[in-house]
Amino acid sequence: MGFNTETHKQDVLSIEIFPDESQESYTALLTKLKQRGLESPKLIVSDAAAGIINAIKKVLLETKWQLCQAHFARNVLSRVKDKDAQKRIGKALVLMWHSSSYERAV
Repeated sequence: MGFNTETHKQDVLSIEIFPDESQESYTALLTKLKQRGLESPKLIVSDAAAGIINAIKKVLLETKWQLCQAHFARNVLSRVKDKDAQKRIGKALVLMWHSSSYERAV
């Protein structure tokens, strides 16, 4: 998926079937997208699979990578054992992400 800054909608960039989530698979995908005219995006958001992170570094040299919010939240909440605390922290994360400014988020 790609976010179109002109229409403010997401565009499907490709639908591919690969045997795994390896660096080789992601490198092939990103290379194909570049050959079709994709310029280096400013940011790619995904899970923390090493394959995609390494492929981005190899193919899209100027592109930054960021862990998606869902995986970030799961990582944080998996370290909180108290269920009530998990709920409070989860709600705080959602409020932070939906804040209109940095000052409101902290």
